[in-house]
This record gives sequence, structure tokens and C-alpha cells, in this order.
Amino acid sequence: MSFTIQINLPDHDATITKVFQQDMTGAKLENVIQRLCQVAEASLRESLAEHTRTGATAASIMSWPVAVSDATVAYQCGSLTRGAQLYWLDMGRREVRPVTARFLHYFTWPEQVEVFSRYSRPTMPTGLMRRAALDALSQSSAIIEEIRLRG
Repeated sequence: MSFTIQINLPDHDATITKVFQQDMTGAKLENVIQRLCQVAEASLRESLAEHTRTGATAASIMSWPVAVSDATVAYQCGSLTRGAQLYWLDMGRREVRPVTARFLHYFTWPEQVEVFSRYSRPTMPTGLMRRAALDALSQSSAIIEEIRLRG
């Protein structure tokens, strides 16, 4: 299972017009989107370090191209291998009660103590994915300007 976000700009038409007015096509446009994803990845990894214990979910964060052509470039940022964990961290979850068994059975971390329970409390959403996308968007003007001047 995978949970990803696609970075879409809030005022899409105006942003695309601005990008194309600055002659941002092809490789330059792809560089802008890649840099936005790198910023989102870094922000997401930093936030995950505060909310996870082992670091495996943070290590699985990556971005990948979805569709690349002369006119459009799209990348997604998320986790392909630990999507379920990322989803529950981001969205939270309701209480968990056993359905077919009488008890929930799990091991605590890092002590590895075996636990039997009839109930697991709900968790609050953290909004990690939204914050990562907003961090990337807050730096979008600087990234566009840097790539425009470099190219």
C-alpha cells in the first residue's frame, strides 16, 4: 500500500502562466518540480523524526516522476514501502477493538514486552504531508528564480 501526495499549486493557472512567461519549459520546469519535491522530502523526514521511533518511515520517503512530457511535469512525494504507517501518522486513526478475537496482541517498542488488550485508543492527525507541501510551496518563488538565473 502506498500513500503519496502530488504537489499541486494553489493558483495553478496563474502559476503555470508565470512559469511559462519565464521560459521555464522542458528540463528547467522538471528541475523546479524536482527541487520542490526535495524540499517536501526534507521537511517530511524532519517531521517524521519527531513522530516515529525507528526512523524506517522517514528513511522510506522519496519522490518519483508520474508523467513527464514537454508541456507537463508531475512528481509525487511519499513512501512506497511504508505507506500505511505514513497514512496513519498523517491522518490519525479511530479506536481499535478486536473484531474476531477477544484481545489485541502486540509487542511494545523497544522493550519487546508482550501486551494483550481489549482496546487501543485513537490517535490525532498530525498533518505531516500538508506541512511538507506547504514548506515546498513557500520556497517555490526562490527555487524558480534560482533555476531561471542558472539556466
